[in-house]
Amino acid sequence: MSDARDLPGSKAGKTAPGPLIRVLHIVALWSFAVAQPLLDLLGRHAQFFVAQDSRPADIVTLLTVLCVLIPAGMALGSLAVGLVWPAAGRAIHLILIALLSATICLQLLRRLDAVPGVVWIAVALALGAAAATAYARFTNLRTYLSLLTPAPLVFAAIFLFFTSVKKLVWPEPVATTATAEIDSDTPVVMVVFDELSLPSLLDGDRRIDAVRYPNFAVLSDRAHWFRDATSTAAGTIAAMPAILTGRYLGPEGDRDRLATAASYPDNLFTLLGDSYQLSVFETMTNLCPHELCPPTEFDVGSGARLRHLLLDSGIVYPHTVLPADLAARLPAITDQWGNFASVARKRRKRAGWREMGRKPEIFAAFLGSLRAGENRTLYFLHSGLPHTPYRFLPSGRSYGAAGSKAIETDGLENGLWEGDGWPVKQGYQRYLLQLGYVDRLLGELIATLEESGLWDRALVVVASDHGVSFLPGQQRRKINRHNFPEVMPVPLFVKLPAQREGTISDRNVELVDVLPTILDALDSPEPWSMDGVSVLDTQAPERATKRMYRAPYGPDSRLELDASALDAKYAVAKRMWRIFGPSDDPAALYRLGPFADLVGRRLVDLRIMPAAKAEVRLAEPDLYEEVDPASGFVPARVRGELRSERLREKPLHLAVAVGGTVHAVTRTLKTGVASAPFSAMVPESAFSPGRNEVEVFVVSGPAKRPRLEPTRR
Repeated sequence: MSDARDLPGSKAGKTAPGPLIRVLHIVALWSFAVAQPLLDLLGRHAQFFVAQDSRPADIVTLLTVLCVLIPAGMALGSLAVGLVWPAAGRAIHLILIALLSATICLQLLRRLDAVPGVVWIAVALALGAAAATAYARFTNLRTYLSLLTPAPLVFAAIFLFFTSVKKLVWPEPVATTATAEIDSDTPVVMVVFDELSLPSLLDGDRRIDAVRYPNFAVLSDRAHWFRDATSTAAGTIAAMPAILTGRYLGPEGDRDRLATAASYPDNLFTLLGDSYQLSVFETMTNLCPHELCPPTEFDVGSGARLRHLLLDSGIVYPHTVLPADLAARLPAITDQWGNFASVARKRRKRAGWREMGRKPEIFAAFLGSLRAGENRTLYFLHSGLPHTPYRFLPSGRSYGAAGSKAIETDGLENGLWEGDGWPVKQGYQRYLLQLGYVDRLLGELIATLEESGLWDRALVVVASDHGVSFLPGQQRRKINRHNFPEVMPVPLFVKLPAQREGTISDRNVELVDVLPTILDALDSPEPWSMDGVSVLDTQAPERATKRMYRAPYGPDSRLELDASALDAKYAVAKRMWRIFGPSDDPAALYRLGPFADLVGRRLVDLRIMPAAKAEVRLAEPDLYEEVDPASGFVPARVRGELRSERLREKPLHLAVAVGGTVHAVTRTLKTGVASAPFSAMVPESAFSPGRNEVEVFVVSGPAKRPRLEPTRR
């Protein structure tokens, strides 16, 4: 039996815990400090596992590692040290008790936002130290902790049996309820973009802007363009099933329904799977059963999948325990379902920027799958573009690797734009630049279809799952009666086999109409009851309303509007043009704010004043020392921090010059203190190979005759 000396500070005559009990104590505390908050979050967002294509064994292994192996390994490590150096082993054990107790306390303290996070961390550490001292001194406390040792099993059971994860660990068989004979030999090519709002593509005449988006304009001239098409859900996990099943969300709501083939067994893939070859590239969903869609080059083995799960979980967990001001410094976990841990890879060297991320790679692989001579084949791609994060320029070059600070969006927190309009405009600017890249990819798709001979023979469908909004003080995507003109309208193009001329239709079309349209074009009957109707059926009665569902999806998530309300999308397009100017100006997207006319002017021609009492610290200044556009990366987003007493009164306008010419104007964010961050998008043409001189000026005075004050570096 161990004596009282086993734990420093324990009262004489009291029995200290033995080795097994020590291990169980660490495992129990770990389960409250780490396992339970993380499992609770992942259990409520089981789509995390769907997006990562996790298999049942992956989830169970993650659970075992999280609940047992990591804490037991920590405890056994302290015991191993104790075999060599008993005092050190006991000290390590108490340190673990203190840290885990502090973490539990921090989860409670973080709810109080009035105090800076570092203060709460200090308080939590003090409470943790007190808890460890009490643990060492009082037997009763250790006894109570022993009673909590079943906690890991309880938390694991709740996770496995009482959350949506249950559907993934014990998946139901994919059993379609209806079949149809597809006799057509027509190949089907379907591309669904993500978060592409139709008003962003429009010009002043309610047509596609042929200057900014020439390939979308070409598609509108050669296909049926349904200009009043709208999405049926404001999130991918509900929008994609609606597109691929032809059905709205059920009346009972889809709050816990995952975007998997087991949840939606009647869909485009299962319908065509018996008659067609399938070349399917899904992102975020698993609606095509594995037996119909074999692994692609992007599917990884079990070891890699588990590694990604552990790494991403390690990024998600701090968001559950750290105070809000400290969590804001972590990699963002909103608007995507994985790859959070990529920020841990310090991609600061030029060679590192060659990694362009999975989105363009998947698009390239999809283009490579388009084969000449293939008839009965469905080619399907759900692209992750132009969805956040924004990091691509129209040329396809990147200004930030996945997970880097350069691609984070200012003014956006938990899907809500802040009231300051400036960072919202900058987010809109970066979205439109990335949309230019999407147009480039669309051009590659059309060219590939023509070269392969598929263009004339194929049914081609191009759409987006939902849109996105850029309104200060409003939700970026969660639909309401303010942002619906941006979130609901989406592009929808249908090019029939042998079609030569395009048409524009203003019929009330929704994305639940896509699957009935495909079946109509293939001359196949509908095998199950659908809410949608074929857009090719001009005799079908037209809807009088527009329907959309907002997350969280449930019985009260439905928003229904009069169809005429969607004409507001044209006002959105006009607002975009007021912000960014005409598209025939190549630099229009870089001309923002009251000093927009400075863009393109040389410093020698401007009124340069004495240096301002301001200091600038550029983020990653080494990126400008050796620019190599051929690498696929240009540091086009200039970021930094400005320090000036004038910032206490109001934000300051700035001009960013590269090589002696002003290429961007920007403004600091509102902080009310003597320092503030800023960022500015600079055209990639501003950079030349090699070293580039970047200068930042404070701008003031009248817009017609501005004053530029150099800043100190």
